[in-house]
Amino acid sequence: MKHKTAKERTTDLKKEWDSLYQYTKNDRHPVISFQCEKIINYFQIRLGQKIDCLLDVGPGHAGSEAWAFKDMIPNCKTLGFEPSEKRYELLVKENYPGLIYNKALTSKEGLIDCAAGHEEGKSDYKTCISENSIDLGFYKKTKVLSDTVDNVLKDTELKNIFLWADIEGAELDMLHGAKKSLENKRIIGMNLELNFRSDYISSNDCKYLDVIEFLSKYDYGLPLDTLQDFKSYVYEGIMLTPDGHGAHTDCVFLPKHLGGVIPEVKYVDGKRKIKFNISENTNENIL
Repeated sequence: MKHKTAKERTTDLKKEWDSLYQYTKNDRHPVISFQCEKIINYFQIRLGQKIDCLLDVGPGHAGSEAWAFKDMIPNCKTLGFEPSEKRYELLVKENYPGLIYNKALTSKEGLIDCAAGHEEGKSDYKTCISENSIDLGFYKKTKVLSDTVDNVLKDTELKNIFLWADIEGAELDMLHGAKKSLENKRIIGMNLELNFRSDYISSNDCKYLDVIEFLSKYDYGLPLDTLQDFKSYVYEGIMLTPDGHGAHTDCVFLPKHLGGVIPEVKYVDGKRKIKFNISENTNENIL
C-alpha cells in the first residue's frame, strides 16, 4: 500500500489550511455546523436536556463548533483551548464567542513537549508526538502550556458541559485529565474524533478501542441511534481513505443515564472483545 510522501502530504495540508484560514467570524464550517445542529437538537428535543457549557478543545479556526453552539444556544458559556499561538491569535482576531486560552488540555499541568505541523498555525498541532512523523518531516518539536479538564473545572460551578475535542490523536490523554469530571457526570456528552488509522505517520495516536474502553469505566457509551452507523465505519479496526491512509471519524458519547449504551469489555486469550447489548434480546459483537 503506497503512502504519500512528506512533500505530497505537506502540500495537501497547506491547501486545506489555506482554505480554512479564509474563514471569518461570519462564516460557518458546513460539516461542523451540521454536526452541531444534530447534537444540539438531539439533546434539546430527544433528551430534553439543556447544555450550559461548551468545553471546546482544539477549535483551530473561525466558524467552527463554538460559533455554531453560540448560534443555537446563545446563553451557552464557551471555554476554548487552542495550543497553537498563531491559531489562538486568529481566533482572538475573529472574536471567538467565549473565553479562549492559549494552552492545551492533556493529562498534565505545566509546560509539555508537543509538535507543530508543516507551518505552525496552518497544520496539525499534536500533543502526542510520533518520532516517525518528526523524522519524516511532517512535524517539528516544540513546547506548549498544558492544563487538565479537572483543574479547569474544579473552581467553577459549571455543569451540563458538552466536551468537543478534535486534537489529533490525543483524546485519550485528555480524558485521563478529566476523571473527576467524568465520575461526577458534569460532562453530559462528548464529541470526540476517534482514530481508526494505524499507519506509520500516526503511530502515537490513541486507538478508538482504547477510548471506548476507558469511557465505559465511567459509564459513558455510544447512543443507540449511532451504533449501526458506527458499525458501518469499522472494517477490521481501520477505515481507509482513497490514498491508503487510515482515517478517523467523530463519535458522540453519552452517559448511561442519558442513553449511552455501555459496552461489555472482555479479554480472551489476550485479545480484547467489546460487545454492545443493543436490546434485551440481541447481543451484537460490532468491534
